[in-house]
Amino acid sequence: MATRRKFGKVKVMTQRDDNLLKQLSNSGLCTMEQAKTHCGLNRDRLLKLEKSGYIRIERTNPRGGAMIEVARLDRKGKEYSKNSLGTKYFYKTSINQVGHDLKLTEAYYQVMRDHKGAIWKNETQITYEYKELLIGGKDCVDAVVVLDGDTFAVEVIGHKYTQETINNKIANGNRIAGETILV
Repeated sequence: MATRRKFGKVKVMTQRDDNLLKQLSNSGLCTMEQAKTHCGLNRDRLLKLEKSGYIRIERTNPRGGAMIEVARLDRKGKEYSKNSLGTKYFYKTSINQVGHDLKLTEAYYQVMRDHKGAIWKNETQITYEYKELLIGGKDCVDAVVVLDGDTFAVEVIGHKYTQETINNKIANGNRIAGETILV
């Protein structure tokens, strides 16, 4: 008879856990597969992080897709990110924009993998630091990446964006970072 594995609570946070919480702070959510591929976290560990209050796992149906599970920061994960990882700004995610945020998550992992030492500034941080450069204080890009003194903006085009919104986001990204990459 096989024994059923119990999912206890996390006793010690690992570097892999920290990587996941940094990503969730910067792009809002990720799928279980993204957590496994990019952070090396298996489902058992993710369930422990959830039981411990660091993340919450939710089922959602992205536009035109099949039902998936996504991880998002929970209260304890946010506190840990502030106190132990030095996170000041958290990306504002919504389960209603899951398709957008999953594309942003892929962009985050690609940039951080391809450009070691890059600094990712999320939309909340950009809005706070560059408020005076935003057209009408809105249409902020999703991220600004700082790499060896150079910068570029990242914008994931949402399915509801008008051409005017896209143009404003590109203009804002170019004004803040010099170049905007559309995803």
